[in-house]
Amino acid sequence: MKLAALLDEENILIHMKMGTYAEAIARLVESLGSRLERLNPEKVTERLMEVEQALSMSPGHGVRIPHARLGGLNRLLLALGTSPEGIPVEVD
Repeated sequence: MKLAALLDEENILIHMKMGTYAEAIARLVESLGSRLERLNPEKVTERLMEVEQALSMSPGHGVRIPHARLGGLNRLLLALGTSPEGIPVEVD
């Protein structure tokens, strides 16, 4: 599967200006909209932050890859965001 097949204009966020990492994650989750099906966006955000606390995924150079397996969802979802100024990460 190509990553481009998982992205729409609505879930590519350029120049995000968020005060916290949790706000950035919440905004990315929100961008997925109806793709979340019946999942609660707040619960998805909470789960992503839980996984980040336990096992953060950062290849370096200011890149983070928050991810989680979610019950009730049997397909991949992807949202992409950039922030030239950076977003403070308080999970390490």
